[in-house]
Amino acid sequence: NPTDCLAVVLEETWNLVLSKQKNGGTTLVVCPDLFPEDFVEFMGIHNVFQEGVLVDQELTEQIQVAPFHPKFVFANDVDDEYDEDYHDDDAD
Repeated sequence: NPTDCLAVVLEETWNLVLSKQKNGGTTLVVCPDLFPEDFVEFMGIHNVFQEGVLVDQELTEQIQVAPFHPKFVFANDVDDEYDEDYHDDDAD
């Protein structure tokens, strides 16, 4: 459920912010059922958090989110399974 995953990520985000660790901290949140077959939908949820929640809460300077998805490929490694709808030609 995307809402549940976002809730966990937000909770962990606030835990990191409120801990005020001088050297930062790392939290790993794994959501294996968050659109495992649909990279575009997965990135849509990531973008809601990255461009919505973090911006709204003024946390973009404190929190970095690194999404991982089984269908992710680097721009230079485009193959037949790559979703051309998500390809960013400017990334090359």
